[in-house]
Amino acid sequence: MNNFRAVIENPLATLFIVSLLGLLVGRISFRNIRIGSSGALIIGLVFGYLGFSADKTYFNLTLVLFLVAVGLLASEYILVVLRKYGGRFAVLGLLVTGVGAGITYLMTRAYSGIDPSLVAGTYTGALTSSPGLAAALESTIGNPEMVTIGHALAYPFGVLIIVFFMQFMPKLSRMNMSNEMARFSADFSDVKMTHSPGGGKPVVFSIIFYLLALVVGVLIGGIKVNLPGLGSASLGNTGGALIAALVIGYFGQKRQHFTVSRPVLSAIRELTLTFFLAVVGIMAGGDFVSTVSEYGGSLILITLLSGLGSIFAGYVLARKVWKMNWIVLAGALCGGMTSTPGLGIAIDTTGTDEVGVGYGAVYPVAIIGMIVFTKLLHYAV
Repeated sequence: MNNFRAVIENPLATLFIVSLLGLLVGRISFRNIRIGSSGALIIGLVFGYLGFSADKTYFNLTLVLFLVAVGLLASEYILVVLRKYGGRFAVLGLLVTGVGAGITYLMTRAYSGIDPSLVAGTYTGALTSSPGLAAALESTIGNPEMVTIGHALAYPFGVLIIVFFMQFMPKLSRMNMSNEMARFSADFSDVKMTHSPGGGKPVVFSIIFYLLALVVGVLIGGIKVNLPGLGSASLGNTGGALIAALVIGYFGQKRQHFTVSRPVLSAIRELTLTFFLAVVGIMAGGDFVSTVSEYGGSLILITLLSGLGSIFAGYVLARKVWKMNWIVLAGALCGGMTSTPGLGIAIDTTGTDEVGVGYGAVYPVAIIGMIVFTKLLHYAV
C-alpha cells in the first residue's frame, strides 16, 4: 500500500488520476444537470485534503494552453462582436467587478477586524480571478499568506456559484437554447460565410499557429503599464494568451493562412481545462478544511454574496435591459469575472465554443477593474 501511494504521489500521476476521476464524476447526470470538467476541481479538493500535491508550474501551463485553444476557436467572430457590443462590454466588465468589490467592502465593514489582505484574497477567489490574485499579492507584499488563504477559501465557492448559475439560470428563465443558438447564428451568419474554413478545402490544424499564439501571448502578458497611484499592472499570461489567440486566429483565417480544426481544438480545450481545474483543487485542498474551521462562515458568506451579486448584476443589465443573446452573454459574464473555470463551464452548459467571443471581448476591461478594485479594497478595509 505504501509503495502504491508513493507512485501516485508523483505530481504527474496525481494530476492524471484526479483528471480522469474528475471527468468520470462530471459525466454523472442528475435531472439533466452535469458539472462536466468541474468534477476535476471537486476530486482535486479531496486529493489535496488527503495530502497529495501538484506542481505549481502546471497551474500557468494548463491555463494558457486552455485559453489559446478557446481564443483560436472564437477568433472568427471577435471583431464583429466588438463592433456590435464593444461599449456595452466595457460597461459590463466594470459593473461585474465593481459590484463584487462593493459587496465585499460592505460585508467586511459588518465583520470588523478581518485582515485586509484576507479580504483582498477573498474577493479575487469569489470571482475566481487569477489576475485579481496577482494584483492582491502585489499589493500585499508583506503578507502574501493571508491573500492566498482568502483566495483558496473563496475559490471553490466562486466556481460553484458559476456552475450553478450557468446550469440553472437558463432553466429558471425558461431559455430555449436552440433558439439562442439560432439567434447567435443569424447575428453572425455573414461571418460564417466569409470565414468558412479553408473555402471547401480540407481543414488542417496548424500547430505552428497554436505555438505562435502561446509565445506572443506570454510576451504581451509580461508588458507592465503604470497605473497612477496603483502601481504597475499587466494582462498576465492569461490575458495575453487569450488576446493573442483571438488576434492571430482572426487574421490567420482571414488571409487563409490558418484554418481552425474545431474537433482538435475542442479536444485540447477540454483536456487542458480539466488539468487546470484538477491542479486548482489539489493546491487548495490541503488548507481548505483548516481555513473554513478557522475563519468560519463570515468569509464564506462574503464570497457567496460577492460572487452572486456580481454575476446577477451583469445578467440583469445585459439580458433584461440590453436583451443580449445568451450564447454571447454567458461568456461575457465569465469574462467580467475574469473567470477561466467559468468559461469552461459556460462552454459545457451551452454546448458551443462560441461563448469565448463574449469572454474575450469583456476580459481586458474586467482585468483592469479587478486590479483597481482589488488594490482599493486592500487600502480601504
